[in-house]
Amino acid sequence: MNLGYLYTFVALASFGILGILNKVAEVKKCRPSAVIASLCLWSAAMVCAYLRYFKHSGLSAPRNVVVVATIFGITGAIASIAFLAGLKYGKISTSWLIINLSSAVPAVASILLYGESVTLRKGAGLGVSAGALFLLYKDKQAEESEKVTGATGAPRSSPSSGSSKDKLLWLQLMFVAFLTNGLGSFGLKILAEKHLSGQYQFQYLLFWYLTSSLIAAFVFLTKHSKPMKSEILMGAGMGLSSVLGQLGMVMAMSSHVPGYLVFPLAIGGNLFIVVAGGLILFKERLRTYGFAGLGLGVVALVILAIP
Repeated sequence: MNLGYLYTFVALASFGILGILNKVAEVKKCRPSAVIASLCLWSAAMVCAYLRYFKHSGLSAPRNVVVVATIFGITGAIASIAFLAGLKYGKISTSWLIINLSSAVPAVASILLYGESVTLRKGAGLGVSAGALFLLYKDKQAEESEKVTGATGAPRSSPSSGSSKDKLLWLQLMFVAFLTNGLGSFGLKILAEKHLSGQYQFQYLLFWYLTSSLIAAFVFLTKHSKPMKSEILMGAGMGLSSVLGQLGMVMAMSSHVPGYLVFPLAIGGNLFIVVAGGLILFKERLRTYGFAGLGLGVVALVILAIP
């Protein structure tokens, strides 16, 4: 048996656990900036250990790699904080799909900045992504409407404006997370264009995580004094899941599993885990729009993930 498929499963499961831990952190009322600072610091330490003891390579990298990692590490921190904050107002099942669909952002950026041709596959992926996002918006709209009128459609005696505020906050935070998370992953595209991604991929991740940790820590310390133990431990678990997911994908492809299998399986599979967790563990409810949006989203992710 090719061990590459085992590595693919590790990536799939790790990213799925990462999504569920995001919701657990929100349920436990962990502060987003504290969790993200912890997550990125633990992740940086794990990448550092991997480079030193498994790859036997140095931690230094060319200036271009450090600069790009720093810039996009900032956007990554913003995305992670906004996403975790947004979970207070929305479901993990649909929110996780939105953050995964942000892969459309670097696809568009590549077209605009590098003049990449808009192939039929890429155009279809972007179009289906837009359709999925629209259906998820309609699902959220239907959810908020039910909060006001009740599940039967009968108006409640004292409807509150809180539900509309929650919907607006969720939309705003998910938009910020969608855009900045997509930009955060664009750094690897820049390195690939400079022929640096293969040699310095993990050094890039190290500086990316360190920058994100510093930004999140700065945001946290402007309002708070020190993190809680639960936030540090939650960040450690999320950091381990993040790094294992990254390593699983890299090792799967180095074991000659084709990218057109690794990416769709890892991304689509982890989404299934998170959706199942949302429905079973957190008793979330999806409507017709939500299920349709998830279905379209999986199709879009598969299309966009195929190299």
